[in-house]
Amino acid sequence: MVNSPNWEDLPEGLLIEIAEKVGLYDDFESFQAVCRRWRSAWKKSSYGGRSPQVPWLMLPSSTEDSGGSTSMYRSFYRLSKSRIVGSMKLPEAIRDRCCFYSSHGWLLTFSKDLSMSLLNPFSGAKIPLPDKTSLHDDYKNFADKSCFVNFVRKFALSSSPSLTAYYTVIIIYSNNNRLAFWRPGDGAWTRVENDLSLRGCVGLASLNEQFYALNISCQIVACTFDDAWNWRRIGQRREGELIKVHQVADLCKVQRLFPALPEKAYLVESEGKLLAVVQGYANCSKVDINFLVLEVNLSNGEAIVVTDLGDRSLFIGDNHCLSAQASNRYGCKPNCIYFIQNWWPRYGKELCYFSLEDGCVRPHCGRSLGIKSSPLWIEPRC
Repeated sequence: MVNSPNWEDLPEGLLIEIAEKVGLYDDFESFQAVCRRWRSAWKKSSYGGRSPQVPWLMLPSSTEDSGGSTSMYRSFYRLSKSRIVGSMKLPEAIRDRCCFYSSHGWLLTFSKDLSMSLLNPFSGAKIPLPDKTSLHDDYKNFADKSCFVNFVRKFALSSSPSLTAYYTVIIIYSNNNRLAFWRPGDGAWTRVENDLSLRGCVGLASLNEQFYALNISCQIVACTFDDAWNWRRIGQRREGELIKVHQVADLCKVQRLFPALPEKAYLVESEGKLLAVVQGYANCSKVDINFLVLEVNLSNGEAIVVTDLGDRSLFIGDNHCLSAQASNRYGCKPNCIYFIQNWWPRYGKELCYFSLEDGCVRPHCGRSLGIKSSPLWIEPRC
């Protein structure tokens, strides 16, 4: 009789090497659940979800959704399992602290007093951000009021703090859509003088360490740093270093291609390309949902229609948009756009997808998520 192998006795070095080759976070969960030694090898590995992951939907807590105080537990809808899976304890989500934006697997959290921090819900890592007073007087109309949730309008990271110490945090905030950024070593936010092209910002994306914003006038503006970041100067204020805000594309030139009734627009980085996604209705009946995907040439400002995303899919929302490789194994279909359709008050919110191949909208699992408030996409990254 052949004895079963004792998986717990595998050399630690081999386990670490295996852990670093795991690509999908769902597989990684199974890996670290084998036994204590495998879990220890995971912690010693450099795994951080380097490749773009199929995102999860972080749902609002039941108490928050009903208007009560925020619970510290959050549930997640996972496409690979087509259901809501478990609850994750997030102490940062309690005592009126909100998690409304995500980027590269990190949450931007802020509270009624407008103290802000970055939080990785999968590793528990937390990075405090500078005090609101460095944003001058812009915060005073929001602090200690119910409208504090509207203070930050958009948020993005240039890269994941889990993978590098050289990253930039950028926020668009206040009623005037002001721009500010922070980098590790800075003692305060650096404000950038307001630019009219940022008014009505509806999309924000990072690409190649730069940031791009889409406004309600269908203009795409680039936020680029004046000079290269010198990491040997960490901890020193870089007086005079600003962001140049300049227009790189005007989608009004292709507005004739938009859905009959355009409703929303998003920016998405996909495999080193900048995509603009316009969501609307195919006709005035507001029944048939339609999408238009445009690839923006950042050199000449031209935009071409994308009819095939290949093996990738887009995941769009008001708080975060991203692209990831798709397959049935991951629980999502390629060449599709995943979005939240609001059927409230009759049915609530439902996860649906739009196929670029046939132009049809279909439900992902055929049932409501049972929530009123908007969920947010977040990549599972340690």
